[in-house]
Amino acid sequence: MRKLENLINFIVVGTAKAGTTSLFYTIKKHPKIFIPEQKEMYFFDHKNINSKKGATKKFTDYHNNSPHQISNIDDYMEFYKNVKKGLICGDITASYLYNYKYSIPEIKAHCAEDVKIIIILRNPVERTYSQYLHGIREGFETLSFFDSIKQEEKRKNNNYSYNYFYKDYGNYYEQVKAFLQNFQNVKIYFYEDLFSEDFYKDFFEFIQVEPIKISKTPIMNKTGIPKSKILQKILDLVRYNRSIVKFFKFLGFEKLYLKIKYSNLKKPEMDLKSREYLKSYFKSDLQKLEKLLSKDLSHWYK
Repeated sequence: MRKLENLINFIVVGTAKAGTTSLFYTIKKHPKIFIPEQKEMYFFDHKNINSKKGATKKFTDYHNNSPHQISNIDDYMEFYKNVKKGLICGDITASYLYNYKYSIPEIKAHCAEDVKIIIILRNPVERTYSQYLHGIREGFETLSFFDSIKQEEKRKNNNYSYNYFYKDYGNYYEQVKAFLQNFQNVKIYFYEDLFSEDFYKDFFEFIQVEPIKISKTPIMNKTGIPKSKILQKILDLVRYNRSIVKFFKFLGFEKLYLKIKYSNLKKPEMDLKSREYLKSYFKSDLQKLEKLLSKDLSHWYK
C-alpha cells in the first residue's frame, strides 16, 4: 500500500511565482483543509539534488543551511501527524511542476492514483521577471535582468542551482503534458484568473470541500528591489535568526514583519529589450501549449 494514499488528497505543483504563496495562506483558513505550516515541502522532487551553487555567497550559505527539503517519507508524514479525521490534506510546492521528471514518479509511488493535481500558469515573460526580482530581493542575484537571462545556459553548464533557471522554468509545454499524461485528476488555472470568487468556488469543488466565502486574498511573496538597503539588512537579520523568528511568530508579529518587508520594495518596469527577447523565446513553446490545452495564449507572446 502507498503510504500517502489515504493522506494526501491534493498537490499544488506550481509554477513558481504564480500566486501559490497567496493561495497557501488563504486556503489554510478553510476549516476542512489541512496544509502543513511549511509551505514548500520539496519531498516529491527531493531526488533532484539541487546544486547549492549560486551567484552570491548569501545564496550558497542560505541553501547549505536550509532545513526545508524533506527526503524521508516518515519525516514528511510527521508534518501531518496532527491531522483530524475528515480533513482534506494538501501539499503546495511550486518546484514540482518544473521538476516533473523527479516529482511525477514519486507522487505515483506514494499517493493514490486519483490524487488531485493543481497547476497554476502565469505569463512566462512576467513570471521570469518576477523570479529574477525574487533573487534581487533576497540578495541572490548580481546581474542585470537581461544579462541574467542571457547567461542562463552558461550558468546551467557551471552547475548553478535551478533557482537561476529563470527562462527554463517558463517552458511549460513538456511540464504540463507530463502531468496530464500521468494523472487522471489535473486542474489547470491561470494567474490572471486567480483569487476571484469563481476561482475559489471551482477550487473547493475540485478538491471536494464545501466552499467558504473568501473576503480577501493576501498578496504574499512580493518581489522587487529594496528601497532601503539598511532596512533590508535589518529584516534579513530577523529572518535568518531562528530564535527571533519563533519569538515573532509567538507574539503574532509575522504580519507586521511582512508588511514592513513588502513596503520596502519597488518594482521597476521590465526593459523593452528583455521583454521582446522573452516573447520570442517563449513563442514556440506557448504555441504547443495552446494546442495541448485548446486555449488561446497568444496574448502572452504577441
